[in-house]
Amino acid sequence: MDQHTSPRCDDHDGGLSRYFSQTQWGIYILLVVGALLFRWVALDARPLHHDESLHAMYGKYFYDFPTAQYYKYDPMLHGPFLYTIVFLAYCSFGVTDWVARFPAALLGSLFVIAPLLFRRYFSPTALILLTIGIGYSPSLIYWARFLREDVFVIFGILLSVYGIAVADRRQAPVLFFLGLAIQMCSKENWFVHVAMMAGFYLFEVGFYFTTGRQSVPYLADLWRWCKGYWFYGIVGAGVLVFVYTLFYTAGFQYSEGPLDGLYRKSLVYWFEHHGKERIVGPFLHHGYCLAWYDSLFAILALFHVFHLYRRAPAWMGYAVAMIGTFALATSLLFLRGKNFTTLDDGLFKSFVTFFKLKDSLDVSAFIVMIPHAVLVTVFHLLRRERRLAITGYTFATSLFTYSYLGEKVPWLSQYPLWAGLIYLTLYFDSVMNLREVILRRISAEQIIFTTGVVLMILGIIFLVQDKGVGWSTSSLWVLGIGATLVCLDLAQWGLAALAQSAESEVRDVVPSDRFRWSQIPIGQALAVFGLVYLIRIAAIVNFTHAGSDKEYISQVHTTNELKRVITHLRSEIENESRGYRPRIYIEGDAVWPVVWYLRDLPENKFGASAAERREFKYQLVDLDPGNKADDSIFKKRQLTLRGWWVPNFEDMTLKKFLWYAITHQPWSGTGFAYTMLLTRRVEESGQ
Repeated sequence: MDQHTSPRCDDHDGGLSRYFSQTQWGIYILLVVGALLFRWVALDARPLHHDESLHAMYGKYFYDFPTAQYYKYDPMLHGPFLYTIVFLAYCSFGVTDWVARFPAALLGSLFVIAPLLFRRYFSPTALILLTIGIGYSPSLIYWARFLREDVFVIFGILLSVYGIAVADRRQAPVLFFLGLAIQMCSKENWFVHVAMMAGFYLFEVGFYFTTGRQSVPYLADLWRWCKGYWFYGIVGAGVLVFVYTLFYTAGFQYSEGPLDGLYRKSLVYWFEHHGKERIVGPFLHHGYCLAWYDSLFAILALFHVFHLYRRAPAWMGYAVAMIGTFALATSLLFLRGKNFTTLDDGLFKSFVTFFKLKDSLDVSAFIVMIPHAVLVTVFHLLRRERRLAITGYTFATSLFTYSYLGEKVPWLSQYPLWAGLIYLTLYFDSVMNLREVILRRISAEQIIFTTGVVLMILGIIFLVQDKGVGWSTSSLWVLGIGATLVCLDLAQWGLAALAQSAESEVRDVVPSDRFRWSQIPIGQALAVFGLVYLIRIAAIVNFTHAGSDKEYISQVHTTNELKRVITHLRSEIENESRGYRPRIYIEGDAVWPVVWYLRDLPENKFGASAAERREFKYQLVDLDPGNKADDSIFKKRQLTLRGWWVPNFEDMTLKKFLWYAITHQPWSGTGFAYTMLLTRRVEESGQ
């Protein structure tokens, strides 16, 4: 059993109603209802992303012709589980944008209440805080409203973890292998997760072997269980094989699928993409995503690093100091301002290319991440905190692993975020009485002084990064407000000291209580502020800026303009508002997602000769000099197809970084892709 464990609900089987107090139940239910509203309100309002339209349409092909157009494994589209679930959703509710996103929203809603299943490991206060972290995370809400495979992968992971951590030992292998099967049928990153877990077990064995500590590692526990419950293990493995085969063969119709998904197509394809970096981004891509979309989580993660190493043995503190100093010196003295993409060939060029490092910040992060993962794991193993060791290891290594992988896409940030939310909750629940932290009170003068000092430090950094030329008013304001708050607090302290000295001849002057400001329930204030902040960012990301070119998380998203135009054309075709059903031809970049929005309409076509194209009333073509149209025949309208924001990281400063986290207004320009709508001017019979 771990040392420093948190309070637990020991009556797991019948204690759910007694787990929370009446007040806590009220708070918990309100939080869950709010989180569910974020996941379901206007679920179909945002235009379908390019990837969403692919997933939704391939699910429809399966739905329309289940014995002929069933899903055949394609690594670009990942595993068959998503398409089967979407097929079932279409069978139940019909084919609409809302139904296409229904499975993701349903699982995203179940994730909100998932912590209750693991309540034996958390105090009630910790579980409520974890529910806030999951339920109101702007990025987790976004991906719960987005048709991608990752929610199914996370569902599989949670199912496997539930089997290991909560379920009866006889049920454990079935649930574990079922969860693994869902991961294998959803996305190829199950290879990554299995490798990470194998790495922990081997590391733990090596740790106990080298230190000689008399404790049983997880691998030994697993071996003892296999000997005692070997029959249930075989049943669980049989479940995995059956489920995997069932999905990859589309109900035993496609014999090539299982081996294609296991290695024949999958491994080759993704190794190639890892090397190509088809979607390029900095090594710190996921760190930026987490800081901009889950800022409070990022702050707590940094505070955890400081808190953990303060508790660590002296040798670990020295190691951290040396690593941090080396990383900082490397970044400031040797690599500052270097654009690694322009480096000449050499050893350093090979190093940064192999590890996908783009700038000096990437190098610093790389230097820190690997030793940090080792030190966090060792810290908890030394204290026999095995649960914290495995969750801390998972958080640190998943952040490093997904930072290293070639394609930098925002949805992969979910994996370190999930691991981090669980680990940080367990960590702080084990070292603090979170209920007392929430109820803690602190004097207003301490808050004012601390706020002032932080603002002064930020103001000085901002001015330094302004490089002394054209200092911005905002930097001066931040510094000025911070200095004012510090001076105000010092003046209050001085007045209180003078009053005290006038009343007493005591040499050591301490301000009297009657001159001190009131105590503020800082824990509750921060909790409320944090929740309000999360709600604000979640509303901006998922509603105000839903699919906007201003959002980094959108990557490349379909515009509302395109959706409105295509929806109008579909209505015109279906309602025969011109007295006939006009035809529409689409080619180039506009094919996806237009193919989804014009589904079931025979009046559209996605490939035709020049002669055939004359029969169409409308055409959507790329903005290309080769696509010339006679102005006397066609009326032209340029449409914005997709929008995106790619940050100029070379121009990024701390002020710009924080400004985006708070306002979600980019500091550099956004990009767009366009398409051209051609409308025939001359009405002809039958067109």
